[in-house]
Amino acid sequence: MGFMDRMKGAANQAADVAKAGGQAMREGMSSDTAASAAKMQKLAQSGVEQKATLKSITPTGKTSVGGGIEHTLVVEVHPVGGGADYVCTFNQDLIEQSVQGFSDKVGEEITVKVDPDDPQSMVAWG
Repeated sequence: MGFMDRMKGAANQAADVAKAGGQAMREGMSSDTAASAAKMQKLAQSGVEQKATLKSITPTGKTSVGGGIEHTLVVEVHPVGGGADYVCTFNQDLIEQSVQGFSDKVGEEITVKVDPDDPQSMVAWG
């Protein structure tokens, strides 16, 4: 077996391990957790950063496997390019430090990442 054959074999093995790991992770996740993870991944990759005024942040009482606490955020988005401002309400899991940081910014401007396919789908960013 030549060097290139070994490299191809190693790449195939890595792909198989990744598939198995991904499947196991999916099987262990609730549908809400999987949907939240997919949303975060999409927004991280293709979300558009926008400025928004944080109107409120309220805990929902739900906790995540990773130790986060779900919060409902209400923001007024100020679209880049001069579109009309709009209000959006969304839920996001936040760790304690993030909760404090966002709580201190109520009434102030924050950054959100908005789904280019759905302007009501977003996450607080940074």
